[in-house]
Amino acid sequence: MKLLHQAAPDVVLRLENRTLRRENTELQDELASVRRELEKARAALAADRAEIDDLLDLASTYTLSAPAERLAAAHTWPWERFGCHENRPLTVDQARTVMQQHRLCMTGKCTVRTTAVATLRDGGHLIPDAGRRTPIPS
Repeated sequence: MKLLHQAAPDVVLRLENRTLRRENTELQDELASVRRELEKARAALAADRAEIDDLLDLASTYTLSAPAERLAAAHTWPWERFGCHENRPLTVDQARTVMQQHRLCMTGKCTVRTTAVATLRDGGHLIPDAGRRTPIPS
């Protein structure tokens, strides 16, 4: 028969072993739960990536084809009627459009701009400043 002081370490070891097994089981359950959550997150991420790819494909088809077709068919720009070498009478509104479109052209070298300046000057809509060195051509 074992003495009391010899039996105590065996009992303590068995209790520790049981406690460690219980903790191990709890940790394995927690690890399985974390793995399940990770798989759910991976699946959601894959679904989001697929949705983003679909949206990018859809956006690229619209941005590449639709606006150019709509602009060309739906609107005619008023300044397309006026070239630099046209010489015809202009209304005040046409002269304003020409001045906006031919702002980089030089008066005197661009026929349509020169006509527009004369139209605006004659109508009283263009008053040159007093400090101008070069007079506006008549």
